[in-house]
Amino acid sequence: MALSHGKAPVNESHTPFARRRGPIDDGVYVYRLPEVTNMTIWKEGQGNGKKSYTCGPAATRNMVNAMNIRATGSYQDLGENQWAIWEGTTTAGTSRANVANALNGHASQYGSWTTYRPATKDSLYSTIATDTYYYKQSIILNVDTEFFTFWNSKALDHFNFAYGYDSQSNPNAKLVAVGEEWDPIFIYGSSSYGNPYGQHANVPLGNVYDAVIHTSIHGIVA
Repeated sequence: MALSHGKAPVNESHTPFARRRGPIDDGVYVYRLPEVTNMTIWKEGQGNGKKSYTCGPAATRNMVNAMNIRATGSYQDLGENQWAIWEGTTTAGTSRANVANALNGHASQYGSWTTYRPATKDSLYSTIATDTYYYKQSIILNVDTEFFTFWNSKALDHFNFAYGYDSQSNPNAKLVAVGEEWDPIFIYGSSSYGNPYGQHANVPLGNVYDAVIHTSIHGIVA
């Protein structure tokens, strides 16, 4: 999670390394950021020449837009290209460290960010629950897409974002809300693996965790 998002809960450090009291402990078993639930997610490449390698800036763009509307009442879009410049994006993609640095450099009014690999499913879930509910911020996920059913086994290195959690609806699995900006039909006109784009409110935590930790290059920005 982020190191400092405004006011942390009293007497609790906001670090990725310790179990903290979270919203589920306080009886909040389901929460999804309303700003994300109600927004139309900016598609990767939208307004930026339909580029197909800008998932990092696209995820950041959506995350910050949601924070802006909560803070100001209106979306304040800086554009994908601006985030791509700040994140040093190339045709090879974007590094997690650069995503964190760009947020720290250009969204510091909302807190500060770091990047790491969650050690367990529960630690990932705790981060998502704490940051979305208490700090009203999405978590940037750097993933292997094949673990998401809405990608239909298509395997890519990718960024998307988590915007909520649900510990109540499914007795057999904790659920994560995942925002997906990739729309291959928008970019290419067709797709052999369906269209993953949109808000996916009920993704099993195990799938999200496997996507995040499957290879050594993946992790989260929070």
